[in-house]
This record gives sequence, structure tokens and C-alpha cells, in this order.
Amino acid sequence: MSTTATTAPRTAPLAPRRRRRLKPGWLVLNSNVVLTFLFLYAPILILVIFSFNASRQQAVWVGFTIEWYGQMMRDERVIA
Repeated sequence: MSTTATTAPRTAPLAPRRRRRLKPGWLVLNSNVVLTFLFLYAPILILVIFSFNASRQQAVWVGFTIEWYGQMMRDERVIA
């Protein structure tokens, strides 16, 4: 009985991958997509942040509260 281990044949090392050159149109397209998403989602994010404001005026930040969400949940028009 032989106790020699068999080894897999050695393979050549992988050749380094070439980096693909980015086309100028790719950068313009991706930046337009990013700007469009920012334009759409930034107002929603700002609205959510200011919904936790304790002041009745949205322009002045007074403190953190969830009072407005409590009032909304007690409002019959929202619940119905």
C-alpha cells in the first residue's frame, strides 16, 4: 500500500486583469442618475428630519419630539 499523496497538476498563474477604460458618456450618465435621485429623495429626507422638530415653525429647530406623530395617531381622519 502506497502512502504517497497525489497532487493536482500545477496551473499557470492567472494573468492580471486589464482595467477597462471608462467612456466619458458613462460618467455623464451615472452623474445624471445620482443627481436625479438626490433631487427626488432629498426633500423627503428633509421632511422626515423636520417632522421630529418640537417647534410649531419648521424653520426653527427647537428640539427632538415625537409629539406630532402622537397627534396624527389620535386624529380620527387618519385612523378612519
